[in-house]
Amino acid sequence: MASILCPLTVLGSQVKYLSNTLKTARIIFTLRTINSEACLSLARKLEEQPTWVHSYDLILRDAGISDDSSFLLALAIKETHWVQNIHLNIFSISYNRELTIVGLVALLESLPDNVTEFGAINCYLNGAAGEHLVSFISRSNKLKVICVEGNFFSSAMASKISMSARHLPGCLIVV
Repeated sequence: MASILCPLTVLGSQVKYLSNTLKTARIIFTLRTINSEACLSLARKLEEQPTWVHSYDLILRDAGISDDSSFLLALAIKETHWVQNIHLNIFSISYNRELTIVGLVALLESLPDNVTEFGAINCYLNGAAGEHLVSFISRSNKLKVICVEGNFFSSAMASKISMSARHLPGCLIVV
């Protein structure tokens, strides 16, 4: 984090990491604020990305994401994609059982339309959350993998979620 706050102290091989660290600085700061082991590990990984990489993944499996932290993360994602030319490939909040529909909606609304993989496995989501997943999937244009199994969707909602991806050729969806 020192390299973000004081770029003049960056020396040697660390210089190549500065550009991408700045691109995801808001997300890195937010992950450090959430302060779970998974978030801190992901923050370090983002800091180490070389400059030629113009994309990143947010794999937050069992990362202690609650509604409060989801609002912080959603804001960081929105700000990052509003200001920076960087692509979010994979977004996973799987196994975050403290997350409710309120936090899920904040996160879904923050995600860019061109995310390629989305995961929310075993998050205790219900039909109301399924409706918001349908909206997210319907506006997405690059999804290749959607994994939302292990939640509390009715068979009708599971079918609706699956059908919402029909505009995505070759998309694998597991409900």
